[in-house]
This record gives sequence, structure tokens and C-alpha cells, in this order.
Amino acid sequence: MKYSIEELKSIIKELMSEKRYNHSVMVMEEAGKYVEKYKKGDSSFYEKTIRAALMHDIAKEMSEKEIEEYIKDNNIKLDISNSINKPLIHGIIGADKCTKLYDFDEEMGQSIRWHTTGSTNMSLMDKIVFLADKTGRTNLSPKLVEIRNKAFENLDEGIYLYINNNMEKLKTKGIPINPISIDVQKYFYDKIKKIWKKGWQW
Repeated sequence: MKYSIEELKSIIKELMSEKRYNHSVMVMEEAGKYVEKYKKGDSSFYEKTIRAALMHDIAKEMSEKEIEEYIKDNNIKLDISNSINKPLIHGIIGADKCTKLYDFDEEMGQSIRWHTTGSTNMSLMDKIVFLADKTGRTNLSPKLVEIRNKAFENLDEGIYLYINNNMEKLKTKGIPINPISIDVQKYFYDKIKKIWKKGWQW
């Protein structure tokens, strides 16, 4: 890889708040644990995945002006006024920046692009970065602890349970649910319904 982990850490440390930087490092460490579980012994996959996890929020704290300028300067087709796009914006820009500036390949970029909402066409790396972002945190709620435990048994079930739980929280707050989340929820439910355990009630 062109950039070492320490070099990438230095890059994002200059771009992020301390809280966001610490989160990024924790997500990287969590992603490494998932790789050890699901792709143990594949050093290339490990190195790529932890880099993608570390850099997943590189565009998270960009201002609206910076976002508008980046989209224009890099000819990205994205309507930032569309509410459907808002959860995707920092992932799309982050993926673009990392592939152009930091030697990330397409697979690494895609895992950054979809780390917030997930998608119906997720690779193993996509799934790991998505879940690491949700479970690589301090003071996890009891439900997130359960989801993390389940994810270490079955990634697809962990993703479904997280999305389902998050959608329920949004409903109780009266917050509209992104159509992408609905599609992803249905996709992963169809994948895991055969192994569904009655003990999980959400």
C-alpha cells in the first residue's frame, strides 16, 4: 500500500475533530476484529479493510461550502439538496477522495461509499466497514451489544438487526426513513429469515 496506517492517521487527524478521529481509530480496530473472524490469514484483505475503516469519515466534517465546491470541482453528479442523498454525501465524497488521493482501490472506495446506509450489493469489506462503524464505539447500548455479538456469528444478520433497530428508533422520533434503508432492510431480511431466532424481538 502506498500509505502506511500511521501516515493515514496523520492525514485525518488534521481534518477531523478529536472525537471524530478517535471514532475513526476505534472503527479501524473493530474492522480488524471482523476480518480476523471472517477472513483470517488474508493479509492483503486485512490491510485494505482497516485502511478503508480508518478513512471512512474523512469527509464527515466538511462544511456545506466545501461539499459544494468538491462536488463541482470533481464533477460528481449529486444533488445535495435532495434529502435522500444526505446520508450518502460524506460517503460518496470520502470514497472519491480516497481513491484519487490515497491509493484506494474500487473495493475500498465502495466500502466507504456505503458505510452509512448499506446497500443491496455489499461485498465482505462493505459489510465489515458498515458494522465496524456501528459497533466500534465506547459505551454501546445493550441492543448494540447484542447486535455486535450477533454480527460476529453472522454478518448479514447483524446488518439486518442494526438497520431494523435504527428504523424503529427513527419511527418513534417521527423522522422519515430513507428509502435506501427500506430496500436494504428487506434485502437482508430475505437473506437471514431461514436462520431467524425467535428470541430476537425488535
